[in-house]
Amino acid sequence: MTEPAVHYDGRGGVSYLLWLPLFLLSVHLCGASAQEAAKQPYSSVLRQSPELVETLTSDILEQCQRLVNGKKYGEAVPYLNELAYRYRYGEENRQQRTVLEWAYFYLALGLIELERFDQAADVLNEYVKRFPQGRWFRPAMLMLADTHCSEGEWAEAEAVLLQLLRDHGLEPNQAIAARRLLGEAYIKQQKWEAALEPLQYIFQKSMDVEIRSKAAVLITTCYVRLDRMSDLYKFLPMVQRGSPQARYDIEFNVAMIEAGDRNFHKQDYIGALVCYRQVHFKQELLSFCDLEVQRLKSRHEEMLRHGLAKPENLTRLRRELSSLAREKAMLEEIEEYDQQVVIRQARAYLELKRHWEALVLFRSVFERFPKHELADQALYSAFAVAAEMDEEEHALRAGHKYLESFPDGEFFEEITLMMAQLHVKNEQYREAVAIVEKALEKKPDHMYYEQLCYLEGYSLFQNEEFARCLEVFSKLRDRSPEGEFREAADYWHAMAQLYSKSYEQARNEFSDFVLRYIEGSYFEDAFFRLGVVQYALEQYDESAETFVKFVNRFPLSHLKAEAFVMLGDIAAGKADLDVALDYYGKVWGATDNIIYIDYATHRAGKVLELESRWEDMIRHYDQYLARFGHRGRFTEAVYWKGFAQMRLGKTLEALNGFLTAVVKWGDTPEHFGADMIVRDLIEHVKNSIGPEDRARFIQRLKNETDLARVSRKTTLHLRLLAALVDLTEAEDERMGMIVPLLNEQTISDSAPVTLLLIAREALARNQKDLARLAYAQLLTKYRKSDLVLDALKSAGDLAVDEKRYDEAQTYFEEVAQRFATMPDAGYARKRLGDAYRLQGKCQEAIKEYNTVLSVKDWKGPLWPESLFNIGICHMDKREVREAFAYFQRVYVLYTAFPDWAAKAYLRSGECLQLLNRRFDAIKTYEEMLKNEAIAEQPEAAEARRQLARLTNM
Repeated sequence: MTEPAVHYDGRGGVSYLLWLPLFLLSVHLCGASAQEAAKQPYSSVLRQSPELVETLTSDILEQCQRLVNGKKYGEAVPYLNELAYRYRYGEENRQQRTVLEWAYFYLALGLIELERFDQAADVLNEYVKRFPQGRWFRPAMLMLADTHCSEGEWAEAEAVLLQLLRDHGLEPNQAIAARRLLGEAYIKQQKWEAALEPLQYIFQKSMDVEIRSKAAVLITTCYVRLDRMSDLYKFLPMVQRGSPQARYDIEFNVAMIEAGDRNFHKQDYIGALVCYRQVHFKQELLSFCDLEVQRLKSRHEEMLRHGLAKPENLTRLRRELSSLAREKAMLEEIEEYDQQVVIRQARAYLELKRHWEALVLFRSVFERFPKHELADQALYSAFAVAAEMDEEEHALRAGHKYLESFPDGEFFEEITLMMAQLHVKNEQYREAVAIVEKALEKKPDHMYYEQLCYLEGYSLFQNEEFARCLEVFSKLRDRSPEGEFREAADYWHAMAQLYSKSYEQARNEFSDFVLRYIEGSYFEDAFFRLGVVQYALEQYDESAETFVKFVNRFPLSHLKAEAFVMLGDIAAGKADLDVALDYYGKVWGATDNIIYIDYATHRAGKVLELESRWEDMIRHYDQYLARFGHRGRFTEAVYWKGFAQMRLGKTLEALNGFLTAVVKWGDTPEHFGADMIVRDLIEHVKNSIGPEDRARFIQRLKNETDLARVSRKTTLHLRLLAALVDLTEAEDERMGMIVPLLNEQTISDSAPVTLLLIAREALARNQKDLARLAYAQLLTKYRKSDLVLDALKSAGDLAVDEKRYDEAQTYFEEVAQRFATMPDAGYARKRLGDAYRLQGKCQEAIKEYNTVLSVKDWKGPLWPESLFNIGICHMDKREVREAFAYFQRVYVLYTAFPDWAAKAYLRSGECLQLLNRRFDAIKTYEEMLKNEAIAEQPEAAEARRQLARLTNM
């Protein structure tokens, strides 16, 4: 680009710069006319420069020409000022007027370059007055408006620009520049509607990206201020496509925040998000400012270097640099707003029920700005959103992070309450108690004290810490005797008395409860519990009276069935068997809970058994099976029906009933009762019927087995095959059934009873991998099966044999814990001792063996074996005397178990030999061999060899 009319007058005239030296020759001839011009009515803004008074005009003009040609307008200011001052009255002389106009224009340009905008405005004002038809009139008017803008004189700028646009034809670029300044002047005066017309003109007409971007920013601001959101939404995509740099303007970002806030308050949350997501963070804007400043400076230098810049463009460039500098300074001074924007976005997402986005944004504020004043609020919001989403893991993680990061935070009380509630909801009662204790220790006057106390007491009850539970609820009642949680405290305090077996106190408290309250969430249950505790105190008449009142008062209660069960038990205990049967019978119509139905059904069956009412018993269980089928404990029903049939001498009919039940329900692996029927069936067929009936029954079993195979009822076929294998005596026939079972495919289709058969037969053939697979299938898929106990024991034994001790310990620990009241728990403890002993962990082994010896119910072969193995542990530790004492206890106390007595005698003799006690060893071997039962044991042969050796020494 070239400067307008600086080198060429546009009408074929001579260049001013070529003409000026000629003009200087005639300057001295113009003195008289200059004096005449002193009477011109202009108030000049020029002042003579004292340092240039003695300088020749020709030298000043030469210096001006040199500096202007070099684009050094700022340096030219004193010379241009002096030149204009000397010719300030030369309008009437055409040549002087030309020089004067030239000097005025470039003087204003130089003052603008020096950012002396007020002086530049004065010069430009005088210029447009003196030279209304001047060559640089339109650029001067634009520069004048620009200087007013630079000084914040927006009304003055508006007046200049309106005049320029109204009265003077402008070139396209000048029209755009004028409207750009006019739009900005309107904006600064908050004339939003007026600003839209010039700004939209620029955005549509300008080819300059920077100008379009600035117009886009200002149009956006107008739409926001005018609350014309629909226009804003239409315009934003145009900004993105046509002026993406506009999004980095601070005014645009402020406008988008304001627009988002307006939309949010109008509940237009999508619109709010549209606006908030346009906003750039502070550091992004600062970085963009730096890049823009660098780019504009480079452009400015390039324009000066190549001499292609129009004056008004240079003016605009300098003002943009100045504006960017101010914008950056303002940005650096304001506080971080990034967090506020993110939180605004998160809240909008939250209102739209887009919880995951809200959660991530809230959490990001804390993660990115952990020390910011809003980090506290953001982390709490992340916690609250996660809790609302039922994302307990995320919520608890945020909650713990909050308590760690903000122990004195604004939301400490809300967080601790909600975390305690979440832990209770997830049945994490110990964690709930810990949170409550931490909260109340830090804030004894916690605003949610009652709620926290209640949650703590409830959690302690669930943890069976009844003494502490009583303390907490007592404290809550004392502190808030008429508080919101008094009723709950009374109820759970009474419940804690009941479960800690303080029955009299529990009865008194439940009695007080039903007198104190009329209704409520705890009243019904408290009424029922009163009957329970009366029953526990053996106050059967009072208990029955309470339960009768209960079922009458609460006919729709979910506890009604349990009340009928209790009434039935009370009547049965008093031998009112018909009454008991009546109450048990009512349970079926009072609930869908199969647990109560099963209990009442089998209690009624027990009553019928006591009265030897076998036909009634059969009908009773037929009705149960027809109505509830495999939902309930159908195996017990089938068994007791068969038991009644056997009492009537209908054993074969009972066995056929067993088989019918298996065929009916046995094709589903999870119908574990079918496995138990199969086991009972095998036992009764072997022992309860004669050869002919047995043969007929086995033939039917074979037929049902073949039919299941043909019908592709694979699981049923394998179940029946398990029974058939155990009932088949012919070895060839039995082997023909077993061999096809021993493969992995069969394992995947088998129910528990078949899996145990496969494992047993695989081990008999040393196919240990297959046995392990069978046990793994049962223990992985069928944990609820009653046969899991056999699987755990057998799998544990196999693991011990293969020295997989950790795995064995896992199995036996489960048996010991899960079946603690059964003799099998003793076996598991003994095998745990074996596993430890075989690993050389004698102390752990002895502890397990002593556990076996401490339980009287486990007395039997486990006791002599455990004593013997403790002796072995002492032998392994070279503690011979201690070992001898344990071996001696075995054969002294447990001669009824000759196998273990024989082992103990033999080991005792070995100990005595190690202790160098020859005659005692001889005496021990002789005593061993005198006992006929012990002398028949395999150890007797070694005892004879040792005795012969010691005797013949």
